[in-house]
Amino acid sequence: MIVLRRSSQTKPSRIRIVAVVAILFSALPAHPQSSAADTFQELTELFVQETFNNQPFPVAIEKPVAKRGHHIYRLTYPSPIKTAHEPNNTIYADYYLPNGITSDSPAHPAVICLHILNSNYELVRMLCTSLAQRGIPAIMFKLPYYGERALPGGRDELAQNGQLFAEALQQGIQDSRRTFDVLAALPQIDSKHIGIAGISLGSFVSASTAGSDSRFDRTALLLSGGDLLSIVHQSHETDSLSKRIKALPEDEQLAIQKAILAVDPLTHAAGLRDRAQAGRVLMINGDQDKVVPPAATKKLAKALGISDQVFWLEGLGHYTAVARLPEIMRRTVDFFAVNLPPDTLPPTIDSNFSQDPIARLAKLISRSAAFFTIPPSEGHCHLLDIGIEVTAENGETYAGTIQFARGPEHRFRLQVDAPKIGKAFFGQNEHLWMATDKAVMLGSTPGNVENRNPLAFVDAKLLEKAKMVVGIMSTVALAPSLLEEYVRAEARTSDKTLILDISPRKESVQGEVQITYQPDQKTPQSISFDLQGTHGTLTIRSWQLNSVSFPTVFEPPQDLPVEKAVNADLLRILASQLNIALKSSQ
Repeated sequence: MIVLRRSSQTKPSRIRIVAVVAILFSALPAHPQSSAADTFQELTELFVQETFNNQPFPVAIEKPVAKRGHHIYRLTYPSPIKTAHEPNNTIYADYYLPNGITSDSPAHPAVICLHILNSNYELVRMLCTSLAQRGIPAIMFKLPYYGERALPGGRDELAQNGQLFAEALQQGIQDSRRTFDVLAALPQIDSKHIGIAGISLGSFVSASTAGSDSRFDRTALLLSGGDLLSIVHQSHETDSLSKRIKALPEDEQLAIQKAILAVDPLTHAAGLRDRAQAGRVLMINGDQDKVVPPAATKKLAKALGISDQVFWLEGLGHYTAVARLPEIMRRTVDFFAVNLPPDTLPPTIDSNFSQDPIARLAKLISRSAAFFTIPPSEGHCHLLDIGIEVTAENGETYAGTIQFARGPEHRFRLQVDAPKIGKAFFGQNEHLWMATDKAVMLGSTPGNVENRNPLAFVDAKLLEKAKMVVGIMSTVALAPSLLEEYVRAEARTSDKTLILDISPRKESVQGEVQITYQPDQKTPQSISFDLQGTHGTLTIRSWQLNSVSFPTVFEPPQDLPVEKAVNADLLRILASQLNIALKSSQ
């Protein structure tokens, strides 16, 4: 049984409605066209009776905020663990409720999503948004000592106190179980199909929570592993914590080791093993991860009996995994979507959101990333032709052009005329080649696929950063609302031309960007900017994805003398130019 309170704004006195979940909505005013958000918008409190520890508790519900395809409710409720730091004893959660779930809807699965180690919540918000846009209610909450629950010294205090770290993880497990109780009490939630998903730190809490509580149906572990104590002592992220633990007297070290072992996913793996072997545990990890080493991932997978079912992100580490963020999100959402009611459609997006400026900007950013993340099909290519004019803060003016064509199987043509680089022509069809205005250097026929990779000699760290940026760009369209935290965007028309005006929200960043669209209102015509004293314009002369092409597009100029060259030498020359460009872009 749950008790709901309506807002006092609707009537002079607060109205209490007590009903079992099955008839809850029949007690509410009829509104056949209302969405779930409309049904909930007047509620200010929920009282949960059925709990994992037999301790009923209240949940405060704030007025929802409308987003694209869903509404977000801020929920607050007491943690089942009482600590000396009073702010840490309240759980702050955001509940993502898809549009279209009404009082007549069948019960839906739901997912608890847990965040990473640092105080960055963008990834978990993106996961919640992706789930909601598929029609799956999701909830995220701040783990102990994060956000509003933080200690006076911030996260650093948690990172330097081994005992507190272990206690926080234990509290995180109990908070997750309490959050299950909240979801199970909400209308239209199928309590038999409530899952949990965690990223990095959140994945450790998720694994231990699901292992200790069989009520959780499905578990997604992203960048996770077992043997937590070894990870603490090996990862650079927890280097400070590791040093503090090792500096303690032996008896205190043993106490901390015991506390960490109690929350280690390996300790709880036996309780999750049956569900894992039934296909209800998803593990996604980078095979080059230095934070959660592959050995730690393999230990947990073995304990769960799914050693051969881990989805490995080849060549990617803990941070560069975002280069494949769209795929990670898709796999995770698909994993939970199997429990959606039959014929469930994605939630509709309110008309005021479908073409708003932020949504347009998100689509444009994702389209830009597609040049690098989505290879063109055979017989097609991506085409980009940009003119650049920039005036630096010191008054110096630079001008140049970039022409780029990308084909399948490492075929490309790059023509650059830019400051610090000058004129450079590179390309690859059957042969890698480089051209100046006097001659063409033609590479030897490559002996294997690796020798055809034009990025083979680019600085690995610069390339990792570039992949991370492109990965994030490609995922922005999944959760456009995240952009609202960083920029303001307004749309206007001038002589029937659509113009997008963008400005940063941070006061420390001064300037603005103006995007002028072509008549199709999808492709940019020009991008003008004035940021931190530097201003300029990018003129887009051509912007085409998967356009029909011919092999000659990737051939070198035909009217120049040809000199033979070694492929590796040409790759190193290309790498040096790209390294300069990547450093400049930072």
